Amino acid sequence: MWWIVWGGVLLAAFGLGWIVVVRPFLELSARARFDRARGMFRVRRERLEARFVTRIGVDTPAERRLWEDATWEDSVVWARNRSSRRLTALIGVRFRPLPAEPRSRRATAVFEFRGGSWHAEGKRLDAIGPDEVCERIRSFELVALPRTPV
Repeated sequence: MWWIVWGGVLLAAFGLGWIVVVRPFLELSARARFDRARGMFRVRRERLEARFVTRIGVDTPAERRLWEDATWEDSVVWARNRSSRRLTALIGVRFRPLPAEPRSRRATAVFEFRGGSWHAEGKRLDAIGPDEVCERIRSFELVALPRTPV
């Protein structure tokens, strides 16, 4: 009977050890991977944007010209795809207004981090800005940046 008590004590100690030691280590490791991925994106952003425009132009050259003339926003919204758990970078893009349009169109370019590198496959979300994506499209969740001490 004493082995049941000691088994319970060992199980509780293991659970407490997981909470106190392993879980913070896993969170720290995830933050480090996120910071590394963000740094890689900043370094490769210009090439990724060019690859994005090229991928869009594969099917329709007119669409490629539209994206080449567009204005890319500087800010990046970091999100995670809920189903694949992949980190994504969302960048807003504004297009020049056409004569028939009263104001400029906007879209969001989607870049995905997988296999240790960033991919630009021409995925886009039309008529929505990156700041609205996580609110309106449930397949994305906003990635909270770690707080930096002041």
